[in-house]
Amino acid sequence: MLALNADMPRQFPALGNTVLLVSSDMIITEPVPTLMAQIGLDRGQAVCDLRTFVHYWRSTPDGRLMLGKGGNRIAFGNRLHDYFDAPSAYQGQLQHALARFFPGDG
Repeated sequence: MLALNADMPRQFPALGNTVLLVSSDMIITEPVPTLMAQIGLDRGQAVCDLRTFVHYWRSTPDGRLMLGKGGNRIAFGNRLHDYFDAPSAYQGQLQHALARFFPGDG
């Protein structure tokens, strides 16, 4: 099985000039299954849209809510920099977005 991920420009050099690698930063709540049921996200669905650099979220089987945002960092030259594997510098912004989108989550 072949996964197309951040290594794609290296694996397929012909696509290197047509692919732009961007970060996807995420946070996840503690389990809150009652809240997830109240807001209708208790079936494991994912919600996103296909615009560039948007927020997305999904529920998990154990009742957590995961919120992410793509595009906070761009890989210059499609090279993976150390910050792609480090804790997100955008955690505070993601926590603020989580509270804004889901005010009852805490």
